[in-house]
Amino acid sequence: MKRLAVLCLAVANLGADDPPLDPAALDRVSGFEGASGPKLPEPWYSPGAASLDHNSAHSGGAAARIDRDASSPGEFTPIAMTIPVDFSGAVVELREVPRAIPAATILDTDTEFAAGSGIELAQLTVQEADNLAALARVWGFLKYHHPRIAGGELHWDFELFRVLPGILKAADAAARNAVLLAWTRKIGEPEPCDPCAAVPQDAQLFADLEWIHDRENLGNELSRYLEDVYRNRFVRTTTVVP
Repeated sequence: MKRLAVLCLAVANLGADDPPLDPAALDRVSGFEGASGPKLPEPWYSPGAASLDHNSAHSGGAAARIDRDASSPGEFTPIAMTIPVDFSGAVVELREVPRAIPAATILDTDTEFAAGSGIELAQLTVQEADNLAALARVWGFLKYHHPRIAGGELHWDFELFRVLPGILKAADAAARNAVLLAWTRKIGEPEPCDPCAAVPQDAQLFADLEWIHDRENLGNELSRYLEDVYRNRFVRTTTVVP
């Protein structure tokens, strides 16, 4: 019965008493150039049924052949060769592999609210609740649609904390919308898209964004701004490496 034979070669730095091998002769020796007969030439060594095959050489003068059957000793048949390793100098120093230091992002540099927002509310008035609901909609919409925000240029959680005090102080919807509009102007108008995002026709769930057209509730300027952001919304690009 034939068995599969796997050949593994290992290079090691062995002791000074091991037989030397001229590095210049390594190619000739490893390819069995000039070898004759079935026996492995020195410095090759095999304790089992390994021999030279002069008819099936892949390259070089011959190939090592390992024939095993049920009577073969051990669980595998190795072949080995001592390859000298010469280190110049008396000390081999192991050093830590240098690690790439990633560039700092806005999450690293904007730390104003790292310890918390500093805002405490005991009880909300009806107007405050209405103001916060409007802010939540605008903040969430811009997070996923404005190119600067979706692209990671702003610490959007901290921007929420920055605008919150003004939103809570707004006495009515007009004052709230004025705060939101001033906030969006700091963020800036989105650049004209090219290419522009398209809604997939096979989507299973579509976002309800009709509220961004509600000029009565948002005011003309804020509603127009949100519509412009949606038209030029963030497009995630994927680079495919062949």
